[in-house]
Amino acid sequence: MPVSLLAVAIGATVGAWRGFRESLLRYRAASLIAAVGLLLSPLGLWLGARAPHDVLALLFAGVLVLSGGRQLWRLRKGSTALPESMQLPPLCPIHPDTGRFRWTPRTAVIMSGIGGVAGLLSGLLGVGGGFIVLPALMRVSRLSFSACVATTLMVLAVVSSGTLGMALLSGRSLLWPIAVPFALLLVVGLLLGQRLGQRWARTACRRPLRCWCWVWPAC
Repeated sequence: MPVSLLAVAIGATVGAWRGFRESLLRYRAASLIAAVGLLLSPLGLWLGARAPHDVLALLFAGVLVLSGGRQLWRLRKGSTALPESMQLPPLCPIHPDTGRFRWTPRTAVIMSGIGGVAGLLSGLLGVGGGFIVLPALMRVSRLSFSACVATTLMVLAVVSSGTLGMALLSGRSLLWPIAVPFALLLVVGLLLGQRLGQRWARTACRRPLRCWCWVWPAC
């Protein structure tokens, strides 16, 4: 698990920095989500240390299948249909001029809830919680897809780094010969993916992710 957390932390930091430079990062929302996530990630670490490995693997596979299934369901509805978050009033309103959140008590509670689930999964599965944060942001707000991705990456960077530190302090070891090449290749893939994402349509970018969410658990 520490290897995956290190890779997620490094890759997400690079991606979040690019989002910040392009004024896409919603740092207040990301900070609140990450802060609550860090509070609950120790609980995930505690549960993960006591749960059987097979149970954790099945849980991780279930998260991927649910995420991929939701995306495939939206695809089958047709690309011309509006997403659910556009059909209903947003739970977390966005200022039309600045594109930033209008902070209300409800917005703060919802962002805290997203952070709590993301932190718990980060400690439990070592995945950073991105499969929760990104769909949740798109569901509760009308942020652009690029802004949701940048905000999610900042959350992953903070939560994964904090969870990694807690895991190392609790006595877990980090295999540097595996972790360093893995993290470097992840950064290369992230930068390449961002380049391709600027050229491809958003629907085309999501299609490989949907397929991967179904293929990986089967392996």
